[in-house]
Amino acid sequence: GSYPIFGWYYWKWWFVHEVEHFVQENLAKPMADTVVFNLFARAMGARIGAGVRVNMADFSDPDLVEIGAGARIEREAVLCPSRLAAGELHLCRIRIGVDTPE
Repeated sequence: GSYPIFGWYYWKWWFVHEVEHFVQENLAKPMADTVVFNLFARAMGARIGAGVRVNMADFSDPDLVEIGAGARIEREAVLCPSRLAAGELHLCRIRIGVDTPE
């Protein structure tokens, strides 16, 4: 969806985004490419299938990310389903893998 910048939803998103950024920069690096990272991402709302390997990708708004079973996300990947443009916050889902619905 789309939300006006500086509206209530924007501020909610901004706060959660800042917490996510802090956690990724300070806590998530040691968890990269482990089952623990998948558990953390699931706790943050991501849908992650069995056998997924996430190698410390740039990963934000996990509640909008779905990764199908057996997928591998490499370090250079950017999974960012949010964008600020034309005075609005735009959010969309990211679905990766053969097991994810279209």
